[in-house]
Amino acid sequence: MLKRIRWFFLGAASMFGALAYLSTQVRRARGQLTPETMARTGARSVAEALNAAATRIKPAAEGATSPQPDADAAPYSG
Repeated sequence: MLKRIRWFFLGAASMFGALAYLSTQVRRARGQLTPETMARTGARSVAEALNAAATRIKPAAEGATSPQPDADAAPYSG
């Protein structure tokens, strides 16, 4: 009988701790999901994508030529 009571209280205590942890996590997530932070995150993602595209395009715009085919490669017999 004492074992059952002990396990009941241990289960109740662990459930209380889990609920406290989850409520804290939900409160933090709710604070981060405001329209302002979503817009800021979206704008930052677009800016990073444009920056990555610009760094890839920049060598071509500066006069870099396209790669020449290998002289040793067999001709296309398509």
